[in-house]
Amino acid sequence: MCAALCAALAACSGQDSLGPKGSALSSEAGDSGADSKAPQGQKDTEKDSQDSQSASEEEPNPKDSEGSVKDMEPLLGPDATDEELLEVLKEETTVVADADYAAMIRSFQEDTNNHVGKIYQIEGTYVVEDGIPYLSRADVDGDTQKPCRIPLKYVMEEPEEGAWIRVTGILNRGEVGTKVVPLLEVTVLQLPKTPGQAEPPAQ
Repeated sequence: MCAALCAALAACSGQDSLGPKGSALSSEAGDSGADSKAPQGQKDTEKDSQDSQSASEEEPNPKDSEGSVKDMEPLLGPDATDEELLEVLKEETTVVADADYAAMIRSFQEDTNNHVGKIYQIEGTYVVEDGIPYLSRADVDGDTQKPCRIPLKYVMEEPEEGAWIRVTGILNRGEVGTKVVPLLEVTVLQLPKTPGQAEPPAQ
């Protein structure tokens, strides 16, 4: 609209009465006499059009940025394997060592804010209780051991209960029963051939 308006005004202002400069806003237009000056309303319209055109040239075109986003290719295609996904996430993934399992689960529960949104890889036994899947291992204290577990969310293909699993997922909060607790949102669930813990986990 601004370009069309400017073209129309340029056609009107290009008459001989405006002198050689062809612009009613030129400071030299006064040399042609009072009759050569354009009406005040036309001056204001031309000035507004020029201001609008300058502003539109300076502002970034939202379509350009939108197009650049659309042109970005995804890191992985829809047929990507778990191994390819893990490779992409490797730099952001914290692998929880066997000896640190119980301490990390307690940290998830007691210092949740420090872990939410981060990616962890943990091994343990797959357990289901009241329809809720868990990753569970034994928390050994002297001669006693008790289950130390964390709920799992988004388990797409459930393994056999009691199977040893390796979960790579994002720590978040979610509802379990009537409580909001920390849980792992599963990104990749694997069945490693060799368990990472010698003693059988409590269930």
